[in-house]
Amino acid sequence: MPHITFNPSEFENSMMMRAMELRQRELASRSFRSPRVSSGIDMLPISEVASRVETFNLALRKMSKMRKPPRTKKLKATIHCYNCRHSLDPNGKILRFHGDPCCRKCWNKKFFRCPVCNGIYHRKPGPCICQTCLGRIARGTGPRPTSDISWRKGSNIEGSTSDAVGSKRAFGVEFETQTCPWAERLEGKTPFGCKYDSTVEGREFDSPILSGDDGLAAVTDFCDLAKSRGWVVNDQCGTHVHLDMRNESDQNLKKVAIAYLRTFPVWASLVKPHRLINSYCGGLRYTVAEVLNGHNFTDIGYNTSRYQFINLAAYGRHNTIEVRGLEGSLEKSLVTNWIKAHLRFVDYVMSRELSDIERQFNVPDSIMWGNVKKCIGQGPARFWGRVRAERLRKLALS
Repeated sequence: MPHITFNPSEFENSMMMRAMELRQRELASRSFRSPRVSSGIDMLPISEVASRVETFNLALRKMSKMRKPPRTKKLKATIHCYNCRHSLDPNGKILRFHGDPCCRKCWNKKFFRCPVCNGIYHRKPGPCICQTCLGRIARGTGPRPTSDISWRKGSNIEGSTSDAVGSKRAFGVEFETQTCPWAERLEGKTPFGCKYDSTVEGREFDSPILSGDDGLAAVTDFCDLAKSRGWVVNDQCGTHVHLDMRNESDQNLKKVAIAYLRTFPVWASLVKPHRLINSYCGGLRYTVAEVLNGHNFTDIGYNTSRYQFINLAAYGRHNTIEVRGLEGSLEKSLVTNWIKAHLRFVDYVMSRELSDIERQFNVPDSIMWGNVKKCIGQGPARFWGRVRAERLRKLALS
């Protein structure tokens, strides 16, 4: 039996032609014949034919909706560098110049970002600064380029009270920036120093030794100054906190190192995910056995890398333990609550025995956050509880 292909549009046209033919015959019979004489043709009224055609078309539309193919996930189109045609990851960060995608190699070869105005320009021989900003600097009407800015930090700040910070332990903060226009105007107006850092495009601003509520207020004032001047941070930047460990015994220092190792999943859930794969931060690469078997804490720090979430090597140089995990930020609420949480956590750990620390923190991750909240106090626990819930939700949706 031959295969017959059904075409709804052809069927509909044939039905309409048949209806028109029947209508013409009906009109002809009325014109040339007596109304009482039958035409001999079993005809339907034109309204009935049109109604049946419409019913049939409605049924066809319903069947086409029922047989609609399942939706397929749309794949992102492949993106190529406009210069070398190298394939780029559509899900990653794509550099663009006037809307054209560009790979990192071609970007570094052909373009540069002005450190003063943050504009993007074609690379030419000479300084990597646009002609407009270069002219303003020559006339003395513009800011100096970021590469020429540096100054020493001011004197230490010792607070008389510690009600807000919740700890009498001294600390220090380092802010890394991508762009910091008019930074030279802050020289002498803030206790923070300014220095070069090869890992970021801007500058690093480091505080003197701070303590108490006055030290925390200095951090808040610096964040307000940076935000008011339009400073910018990106994923390459980090915020580092140094915790004072002067005059602490090796036993207390080992307890802090082990407590951070046990609670690392909690601290990792409080920061942005890209910090955990950053080559200058990453995770924790020391073990409990290495800490317990170490001769003294200075040797333990020298045997570990400084580029990890908790930098133990800072003890040999600064007599501190450095927390490098937080992403680059100029938000004063985020930075100050991060400082409070770690100061209170260290004070709590040093007041406990090693067996109590193992019992409290060597638990499943679902229970560990509740135990850490008891150490850092109500205010930071409430703040970081909201941040943690939001970041875990975004991570689940991604």
